[in-house]
Amino acid sequence: MKQVSFFLIACCLFLVSCDNYGKKYSPDKSHGVFYKGEGLTETHARKLYDYLLSIGYFTTGKDASVQITKSKDTFNVNFVCNKDKLTPEMEEAFVIIGGSVSTSVFDGNPVSVKLCDKYLKPFKDLGYTPPVRDEEIKDEKIQGQ
Repeated sequence: MKQVSFFLIACCLFLVSCDNYGKKYSPDKSHGVFYKGEGLTETHARKLYDYLLSIGYFTTGKDASVQITKSKDTFNVNFVCNKDKLTPEMEEAFVIIGGSVSTSVFDGNPVSVKLCDKYLKPFKDLGYTPPVRDEEIKDEKIQGQ
């Protein structure tokens, strides 16, 4: 019986470890950018991390994660956020941030934004975000991620 229990526990641990969010760029314990897919590098993740830090998305005392993937020329940015605290204003802010990320991080390439739970399972697809200049994002704040 002990062998069967050990086998079941080992299988469960293996399945849990199969969640592949991608490689993680995380210069601090509270924030990270997962990057996954062909053509994506730590440089992409670092640029996104630095940008999100500069606009105040990554703040001290608040855990936050983002994932980037790529489909052809489109960068997919998946923000982990609290579905229960999401407001229409926050959705609009995520769209604006996605557009700014297109301009400031990904050289004007298309960006698609999804909102995800803590397991990076999407619950809201905000779609393609048109490029936005940095000046348009300066006043955008997302609270209650």
